[in-house]
Amino acid sequence: MVNEQEKKLEETKEIKEVTETIQEESVESVEKEEKAKSVSGKAEEKESFEKLLEEHDASPNSVSRGDLVKGTVISVSEDFVFVDVGQKVEGVVSVSDFTDTNNELPKEGDEIEVVVDKLTDKDVKLSFKKAFARKFEEEVREAYKNQTPIKGKITEIVNKGFNVDLGGKTAFLPQSRVDVRRLRKEDSEYVGKEYDFLVVKYTPKNCIVSRVELVQDELNKKKEKLMSTLKEGDLVNGKVKNITDYGVFIDLDGVDGLLHISDISWGKVSHPSDFFKVGDEVEVVVLSIDKENEKISLGYKQKTEDPWKNIEKKYPEGTKVKGSVVNIKNYGAFVEVEPGVEGLIHINDISWTKKISNAQNYFKLGDEVEAVVLEVDGERKRLALGLKQIKDNPWDVIEEKFNVGDIFEGEVKNVTDFGAFVEVYDGVDGLIHVSDMSWSKRVKNPEEIVKAGDKVKVKILNIDRENQKIALGIKQLTEDPWQKFFSKYQMGDVVEGKIVKLEDYGAFVELDEDIEGLVHVSEISKERIDKPSDVLNIGDVKEMKIVKVDVKDKKIGLSIRQVIIDRERKELEKKRAEEKAKAKPKEVKKDKPKKEKKENKAEEVSTGGGVKLGDLMKDFIKKDKEEEKTEE
Repeated sequence: MVNEQEKKLEETKEIKEVTETIQEESVESVEKEEKAKSVSGKAEEKESFEKLLEEHDASPNSVSRGDLVKGTVISVSEDFVFVDVGQKVEGVVSVSDFTDTNNELPKEGDEIEVVVDKLTDKDVKLSFKKAFARKFEEEVREAYKNQTPIKGKITEIVNKGFNVDLGGKTAFLPQSRVDVRRLRKEDSEYVGKEYDFLVVKYTPKNCIVSRVELVQDELNKKKEKLMSTLKEGDLVNGKVKNITDYGVFIDLDGVDGLLHISDISWGKVSHPSDFFKVGDEVEVVVLSIDKENEKISLGYKQKTEDPWKNIEKKYPEGTKVKGSVVNIKNYGAFVEVEPGVEGLIHINDISWTKKISNAQNYFKLGDEVEAVVLEVDGERKRLALGLKQIKDNPWDVIEEKFNVGDIFEGEVKNVTDFGAFVEVYDGVDGLIHVSDMSWSKRVKNPEEIVKAGDKVKVKILNIDRENQKIALGIKQLTEDPWQKFFSKYQMGDVVEGKIVKLEDYGAFVELDEDIEGLVHVSEISKERIDKPSDVLNIGDVKEMKIVKVDVKDKKIGLSIRQVIIDRERKELEKKRAEEKAKAKPKEVKKDKPKKEKKENKAEEVSTGGGVKLGDLMKDFIKKDKEEEKTEE
């Protein structure tokens, strides 16, 4: 058993040795053949490689890296587009190449241009983006070289201009070259819009475009066509492009015409913007064409007949018209009685009874009013209207309805520092002056007596139709207490009075209802006192003498001191008389008693500033002395 195993091992060893020997011989044989080929076939190998390159270049389906080739879309997946460009394997284009260049994804069977980006036996990567850019560059170069328009889209506003997407390359559009100056819009209005552009400067890194030349060229063509066909009197449509103080520029399909402010309306136009705004579509009349200077004058009001034509027949004097207030000045209001015809209501023709100093305080824009035609002048286009003339002048009938002395009740319309106005009749107001409000009180503030809105009974004191004034009174409804008092008393009379008020300079005394007099501090006592309250109290009733009367200002001066002096004098005279009676009487001339003369003197009453009792006493003493000398 052992011998068999050893025998098999030896056989196996022999087989292995033989195999290794064969392999070594085989390797040596190959190496010898390769060396032979290397020595004898180097020239043939070089010739064969060049031949293969020539055959590759000559093949219609051969491509190289960087080539711009056409291919057919085989299929489209979510991320890639597979394209047959004639290679053993399909070419691949990323879907992002189409979206980044704002192109639609192709469909199966579409033919597209691509650039070979990478080429191997197992992989062909293609770029639509590079092909698109290369094609775009060709188009831009051609557009620049031949000065042909190229389309682009303004994408954003940048410093001093705009960025323009030409479909693969960003170009710069200077602000001055976006449009002709007179058609300039707001910059933001251009963003997002497509236009034709001219490439005015081009390098691979820098591209500048302009559209002014194209716009101007188009305008010139339109202008030439319009100027050759347009004629005076034509009705044309246009768009308001610009508004100035003097008129409106209207675009007539690329050609500007001027609508002057004077041709907007037959009426007055304060500003063209009151009638139009930029962008309005309007129909206008061609008034004149200046082909030499390429100017067109337009009219708007000329579409209708001049409303002032035959105006005298339409609105003769005295006609009542209705209209709307369209303009207000200090001196009056303008009323539109029909489109294009305005009349003026002057402030003097607003009211019969009220003095209007500013029409803006009386009217509001849009007020509907009825007025009377006072004057019409078609040639000068003037129409004078009156508002107050709608009604009869109340001053024409005021004297027929009212007389001086009439008493009526009216409403207080207004209160001022000097009195109160009360409505007498249909807007006619009369004045109650402060001096006619009370017989006894000095009225400093009329609102102490009446207030606006009060109903008061008044008496008509005077009617002045010429000056349109009516004087009213409240106090005249009652008897004048002063007149009553002066009819009973005069200067020199002794009256009783009640002390009602004490001041440092005197005491006020109530003599009768609503009648007061003043006892000056110097006329209270024979002795000197500092102030009335030292000897008097409110409520005291005293006898006092009237020593001063001022009828005009209704003032009464009183004296308690004179009553005391008169009483003492009478007692003295009585005593003298008794003493004379005891003595032998002497013959005397039968003259009127001195006392009677003095009494007559005391009967005099001042009608102005008054007569002081002290002055009267001096006269009495002087006359007594003269009489005594005569008797002697």
